[in-house]
Amino acid sequence: MLGFAFGVQRPAFLALAGATLRASVVSRYIATGNFESSEETMKRSIVGLLAVVVVALPQTAAAGPVEEVAEIAAPRLQALHDGNLDAYMAAFADNAVFQSAFSAFRVEGKAAIRGHFSQVFQIYPKRLVLPRQSVSRAYNDDLVISNSYSILYLTDQQGHVTIHPTRNSVVWARVGGRWQIVDQHGSQLPVGP
Repeated sequence: MLGFAFGVQRPAFLALAGATLRASVVSRYIATGNFESSEETMKRSIVGLLAVVVVALPQTAAAGPVEEVAEIAAPRLQALHDGNLDAYMAAFADNAVFQSAFSAFRVEGKAAIRGHFSQVFQIYPKRLVLPRQSVSRAYNDDLVISNSYSILYLTDQQGHVTIHPTRNSVVWARVGGRWQIVDQHGSQLPVGP
């Protein structure tokens, strides 16, 4: 079904702040089905914007393939949460392949991947993905591989929440001067004995 990777390496102080924020967001989400109130949204938006400005400004001059992909990948997470299929699909190459432990076979081609996620969005009207331990590596100036772990919260139409710990990889290639996803894979983490 789903596999996500958003390869942005964060400084340690942001990771700690993110862990605290994730815990409060997840608790609120499970208890109420809502992510947060509008006042909390505004506060988090301001804090998030300041953090991005402080972290991103020194790196602007040294933007390379990993940073370019991170700029494209970050809004995809919000698009997934919002159910914005067009925005989520925009980065896939026409001949991309999507593989997931939640479906029996790989999904080949942008149109088929779009159909797959369209069904996912219908079956699970609420989705929450909390990525962690993301890492991205660039090879030359035209290939970036991103790996991460995620906790995936899916709420079905009856309001039942299922939780899936996953590991993910996304292969980005610069095709025709544009970064595109050519392969995305997600699998559930094995459960211990």
